[in-house]
Amino acid sequence: MLSLVHSFDTISNGDYPEAGLLQGKDGAFYGTALQGGVVNCHGLGCGTVFRISADRSSFSVLHKFAGGTSDGGAPNASLVQGTDGAFYGTTTQGGASDNGVVFRLELQALIGRTTCGPAELRQCPTPSVKRRSTRS
Repeated sequence: MLSLVHSFDTISNGDYPEAGLLQGKDGAFYGTALQGGVVNCHGLGCGTVFRISADRSSFSVLHKFAGGTSDGGAPNASLVQGTDGAFYGTTTQGGASDNGVVFRLELQALIGRTTCGPAELRQCPTPSVKRRSTRS
């Protein structure tokens, strides 16, 4: 039997989750949405990184990409969790040449944070994301 876990609504929490989900070491599911979030990328939003709790009761946006040279945009690949516990991923836009970035999402920023449900998304703090351009 198929059951709906989350329905994306474009700008606020993402749109077009093209990549697969990763189940993190904490049991929660993590993924990316190609569009939505901050509306800087051709009026469509630059994409998001999101988390669904292990029991599927809450959805949180962990990062809204802003595009441009200081941030990526349009993530369309699955995340990987490193041995340091952080999540790593790529975007197809943004960075110095607008050819994408490799990013690192630090989970330490999430420790001690209450899980945000749909009604509380706007009040959720955004963890820091360290970016490295895919081009030198």
